[in-house]
Amino acid sequence: MVPDKWKRNAHHWLILHGRYVCIARKPRCEACVVNDLCAYPAKTTVTPLAKAPAKPRRAAAKKRKVRAARKARR
Repeated sequence: MVPDKWKRNAHHWLILHGRYVCIARKPRCEACVVNDLCAYPAKTTVTPLAKAPAKPRRAAAKKRKVRAARKARR
């Protein structure tokens, strides 16, 4: 089914698609370019992935304070 001009690289594209888009545990159907051709309907009902909440970062001043306290203990 793959045109002759793309046959050389098609297997690489399929492997990468399976590795990064059509993942077994969390398929990214919203990012899939062949979603309309998918033969597995349970995957096509996946909702878009929610963005992970940002982790709180420690302020630079607090980091310096902790380092200074550790250095003083030595």
